[in-house]
Amino acid sequence: MSKERKDNEIESLREEIKELKDKLENVIQKVDTLVENFSFLTRSVRGGEAVIDLTREEIIKFLKDKPEGATAREISEKLGMSRSHTSAILNELYRTGYLKKGRFRREIKYFLKEE
Repeated sequence: MSKERKDNEIESLREEIKELKDKLENVIQKVDTLVENFSFLTRSVRGGEAVIDLTREEIIKFLKDKPEGATAREISEKLGMSRSHTSAILNELYRTGYLKKGRFRREIKYFLKEE
């Protein structure tokens, strides 16, 4: 094989590697975006329906250590989530029977239901 042909093949491989690297970086960005958008993924089964939600699990775990309860603000700050997302999940957990809530002064506190 001639030196010129080897050099051409090497250059061609370098270009392919660069294209693949660019595609991989694009895929990584898309995965990062998906992870951000669906950071609440885990498995929780209720009423025969599989629900995927890590955030619920994190909230439940947090409230297990808080017998005095916690507000949506406290939970969102501790778990690094937006207040609106936290409130939506708390209300869903309340509606599905995982939590109870009570008003204390001007705030609503959420508690785990005792099993």
